[in-house]
Amino acid sequence: MNKAISLLLLSGLCLLGHTKAAPNSGFFLHPGDRVLFYGDSITDQKIYTNYLEAFVLTRYPGLKVEYINRGWSGEKATGGWGGTASERVARDVAGQNATVLTVMLGMNDGEYKPFSEATQKTFESTYNRLLDMLQTASAPSCRFTLMRSSPWDDYTRDEATGYNTAVQKYGEVVAESAKRRKWLYVDFNQPLVDVMTSAKKADPKLAQQIVPDWIHPGPPGHLVMLFELLKAWKANPVVSQVTLDAKSKKVLNAQQAEVGNFSGLEWTQTDDALDFAPPEGQAEDLVRSLLHFDQEMNRHTLSIKNLQPGTYRLTIDGELVGEFTDRALEQGLNLASLKTPMMAQSGKVVDLVWRKNELEDTAWRNIEYRFRDRALGKKAAAAIRVLRDEIDREAQSLAKPKARRYKLMKLSG
Repeated sequence: MNKAISLLLLSGLCLLGHTKAAPNSGFFLHPGDRVLFYGDSITDQKIYTNYLEAFVLTRYPGLKVEYINRGWSGEKATGGWGGTASERVARDVAGQNATVLTVMLGMNDGEYKPFSEATQKTFESTYNRLLDMLQTASAPSCRFTLMRSSPWDDYTRDEATGYNTAVQKYGEVVAESAKRRKWLYVDFNQPLVDVMTSAKKADPKLAQQIVPDWIHPGPPGHLVMLFELLKAWKANPVVSQVTLDAKSKKVLNAQQAEVGNFSGLEWTQTDDALDFAPPEGQAEDLVRSLLHFDQEMNRHTLSIKNLQPGTYRLTIDGELVGEFTDRALEQGLNLASLKTPMMAQSGKVVDLVWRKNELEDTAWRNIEYRFRDRALGKKAAAAIRVLRDEIDREAQSLAKPKARRYKLMKLSG
């Protein structure tokens, strides 16, 4: 390639203003990682884990990561309904070659009784013995994230039991273990307490949906857990950021996006990622606003400078997004807070992630575990996983951003 052509190409890129973030800059997950979630029924719900998988798929399309959920209801550091800790690790973790392993325990370990130093000492001993087993059963370079358990809800109802005080105390074992081992630590307890306390002031009835049965977070609660985990893992909060000048017809900024065919008030735009489609509902919306989730973790901004005064209709691929004043457009919209074709695409990815992991749970626990003494059990599980892998490939394909056609039409002013 000669120098003149190189300069021409460089000039074209500068005109578009496309700046591309490093695909995995600073993010905890790496290409080829196998993430294994270990925990009790809160992990077994497969909510924060599915949200995480969908977020990574849409924010980092093309980053090939596998996910394995090995949460089991009733689990303690010593084990539970799925067997002892040593049986669980040997059967459900060893052989998975996990390169990233998260552990969340503590809710059941306190046995729903007032805090006891004896119980804390037992938890410390059994918890660290479990961590040793998990480390041995994982890949040699496995990176661990230890999570302080989400709270017992002593905050949105009048009938407080005080049990979360014990859960928090036992959580000190988790924090100290992570510090001593130099592993990553994430607190799910206090952030959820803070959100529940604020939500109760805003709407007491909606606040009770955050942890609806006192123990298990609902989707709004899992959104808080996702938020904390993404921050700890240094996830990229930006989908894309685009600034256009309507007067000069120039692209002033295109971060993690490519803008083309900009003429008048129309252009094409291909983002490097999709918005994360959060759970929908009144309680979910309340939590989302309290977290400032879209501003902090789902920034998809569009700003148009030097528009003539008036109101404008924005469409994307012919679908109405909304009507906005020139001032609002100049200040900038966060498209992640609006209904767009990109958000609809992301919502389909979330749905496929749920379907995929339902199939894996069926193969693992309902077939492999329940029919472990039958020769056909492994064959049946393998057949289910063929379908699981097909759904996974479909989700990865759907997570890839598409070129979109944007159009502004002046309505008044």
